Amino acid sequence: MKNNGLFIIILIVTMLFTSCKKQENTILVKPQTDILSRVEILSNNNFKKEDNDCFILLKKIISTSSIQNSFIDNFNLSIEKKDDSKLTIKLFNNSDSQENAIGWIVFDASGKKLLDITNDIDYPTNLKFNITLWNKLIDCYYDSNEQYKINYQNLVDNDTSTEYGNEQNCIFKNTSIEAVYQKTKNKREVEKINYLLPHLPKKNITKNINQDGLISISYNITSKKVVIEFLFNGGVTTISIEQQGKNVKRNIIYSAD
Repeated sequence: MKNNGLFIIILIVTMLFTSCKKQENTILVKPQTDILSRVEILSNNNFKKEDNDCFILLKKIISTSSIQNSFIDNFNLSIEKKDDSKLTIKLFNNSDSQENAIGWIVFDASGKKLLDITNDIDYPTNLKFNITLWNKLIDCYYDSNEQYKINYQNLVDNDTSTEYGNEQNCIFKNTSIEAVYQKTKNKREVEKINYLLPHLPKKNITKNINQDGLISISYNITSKKVVIEFLFNGGVTTISIEQQGKNVKRNIIYSAD
């Protein structure tokens, strides 16, 4: 009987020891599986963010636009919101691990506008951009919706890059120089547009500003053409408005120092 009792005690201890070992092994294996899953998720996110062609195009259309910010040479971005017609994009410094916002851009697909809402969401700056990049991004984010693409043949906006900056040309049908001047003002199509005179002057004039980074605005007036030059601390923006028969051609050039 004593031997039988001793045998039973040894058997119970052995079973308990084996059970503890199995449980211990299970606990060790589970974290390894979790770590692997997290690594795979991080890897996929990094691919989508850094290597995806659409993401690269989105960065390029902003960096080559008429945006005037000192951080633009070292920025990154994230899409904070996407709906049926707009992307809301946060800009942050590439070296900032916290990704604190240093700018906000709206890619307005239906309105065919690239808007800088950093300083004022109610009165955004209408940025000039490369049309070829725009249409590629419509392919990326809006399933190649033709309604959101910009057609060169419709004389909407024809943006081209120049050696010294960004240039935008438009043709306005059956209108006048003064009307196009007012349209440019009302749509706030150039930074610091609020400093323009209410109406075009009758003769050449230079208006000294010396605030908000804007030094002066000069007007060169002729019977068929008006050239307006914004002199900034970091560059020059030139608006040329020319009467061509019944139509008016407007040219906007952004040039760095």
